[in-house]
Amino acid sequence: MNYFEEDRFSLDDNSEVPEVSVVIPAFNEARFIENCIESLLNTSYPLDRIELILVDGMSTDDTVAIAQRKAKISGVDLSVVQNEQRIKTPGLNAGILKARGSVIVVADAHSEYSRDYIRKNVANLLSSGAANVGGKWRITPRNDSKKAIAIALALQHPFGTGGAKFKRDVSEVSSVDTVPFGCFMKETAIEMGLFNENLIRNQDIEFNLRLKRSGKKILLFPDVDIKYFSRSTFSELWKNNFENGRWVILGWKYAKLPFSLRHLVPFTFLIFLFSGALASLFLPTVSVALFSLIGLYVFSVILATVLIAKRESRFDLIPFAFFSFIVLHFSYGFGSLKGFMEVIACRPSGKS
Repeated sequence: MNYFEEDRFSLDDNSEVPEVSVVIPAFNEARFIENCIESLLNTSYPLDRIELILVDGMSTDDTVAIAQRKAKISGVDLSVVQNEQRIKTPGLNAGILKARGSVIVVADAHSEYSRDYIRKNVANLLSSGAANVGGKWRITPRNDSKKAIAIALALQHPFGTGGAKFKRDVSEVSSVDTVPFGCFMKETAIEMGLFNENLIRNQDIEFNLRLKRSGKKILLFPDVDIKYFSRSTFSELWKNNFENGRWVILGWKYAKLPFSLRHLVPFTFLIFLFSGALASLFLPTVSVALFSLIGLYVFSVILATVLIAKRESRFDLIPFAFFSFIVLHFSYGFGSLKGFMEVIACRPSGKS
């Protein structure tokens, strides 16, 4: 019997079922951790072959207590790793090293997982020959405000996310640069030197690029579902995206080309705007090209916004979706610009 194709495993087959360690980095996630843990434990994978590892960044709320209570009710082992550095990357590594399972599933506390999430990830990992596998985000607003809904829609639109397939409605198994969170063998992570602890952000992107450059495959499976709760305000979106853009460039200091070229698009666009504005002071003809570029960008934002509104039959979202795209692009671009200036100055200006 191919038990990975069954809705639920037979206990008689447990000796053949790999033990899975689910590593969950968290800091002050009392608002989300209960649903996250509950979704992971409502699984078609045998609970006695799962351990949860909560990597806690010294939370000051009830994150740990809530997670422990949910795990105890289900009878699942939960270990708490205290991450005194309060930085995700070393916390991830500590969780992986502590794991007793041969398979690692990284889970995000801001997300909820389908009942077959663990089972399908393990099956895909073992049957595909890939080094890392994952599913696609079902990006969900944190509340019912127009702003939150528009942000979630912009995040899953190609114009907002570029080539990030896991944020889009893909229908085929795809070879990708990165997957959200990831499912991989513990020995693979150790072989690759774990996550790069010099990186505060985008450590998953850099880890996956190292896998690809070593000749390993990373596969996205569209039938694996992750319910991800997006930021709900423009200030939260700006702050998060700014740091992502900043650390894409800062990664240059600590890793060999730690990004794909698509990550440079907002930065390049910003450089064109600044250099064009400067050049137009001395060469008036440059201003024609500059305003043409600006006009093309504004038209593209309007087009993407209208298409979203039409698809959702929510034309009241137009101003919020329009501004969501602007925030997404310019926060990432300005973050990358700051990172570039820090690289040139040879000194990062603090951690996010």
